[in-house]
Amino acid sequence: MLFQPSGHVGGDLVGYFRANDDELGVYSVDVSGHGVASALMTARVASFLSDTTPDRNIALRPTDTGYQMIPLPDACRRLNSLLQSDHDSDQYLTMCIAQVNTATGHVSVCQAGHPSPVVQRADGSIVFHELFSTPIGLIDDAEFASLTLELSKGDRLFLYSDGLTECHNLDGALLDEDGLAEILHRQADLSGPPFVTATVDALLAFNGQQEFPDDLSAVLIERV
Repeated sequence: MLFQPSGHVGGDLVGYFRANDDELGVYSVDVSGHGVASALMTARVASFLSDTTPDRNIALRPTDTGYQMIPLPDACRRLNSLLQSDHDSDQYLTMCIAQVNTATGHVSVCQAGHPSPVVQRADGSIVFHELFSTPIGLIDDAEFASLTLELSKGDRLFLYSDGLTECHNLDGALLDEDGLAEILHRQADLSGPPFVTATVDALLAFNGQQEFPDDLSAVLIERV
C-alpha cells in the first residue's frame, strides 16, 4: 500500500479487511478537502471498513459460519446513507472498493467518483476500467457502477487516488492516465514494496519537487 499525505494529516485512506477465508475487501478512499476535518472523516470511514468490528463494516453481513461481503453497490449505498444522515457535515468522498476471491482470482469492483481502477496483466499490458458513478455523500439514492474481472497468476489490480494522475510537473502538465500507464510499464518486473517505492520515485521525478500538492495513496493487489 502507498500512503503519503501532502500535509501533517491527510484525507486519503487505503486498506483491506478479511471477510472470510476466501474473500478480501480492498479499498481506496479520498475525502473532499484537506486538514483536520478530512482526517476525522477518514477515521470515521475506516471504522466502517474494518474487520476488527465486522458488525459495523458496511460491506459485510453475518452468516451461520461467520461473515461474507454484500454486493459492493449496496455497500456504497449504505455508506452514502450514513453520510447523508449527518446533517452537520457537507463533506463527501470518492471510493473504489474491490471484493477479491483469493482462491479463484475473481474480482468485483465498485467505483464512486474515484479514478479508474487499472489492471496490469502478467504480460505487462494495461487496461483502465472506466466506471462513472457519483461520489458518496453528495445526493440521496445515488447509484454506483460495478464490474467483474479475473486475475490470473502474475496479474495485478491497482487502486489509487487522483493525487497520482493529477500530479503535475514544473510546467503544470498532469501525469494523467497515460503517464501512470508509462510508469506501470517501466515497473512491470517489480512487485510488492519495491513496486510502491518505484512508483513514488517516478512521481517525484515527474513532479520535479520534494513535496506533492495532494495526498498520494494506492493499494496493489497481486495474484502470485
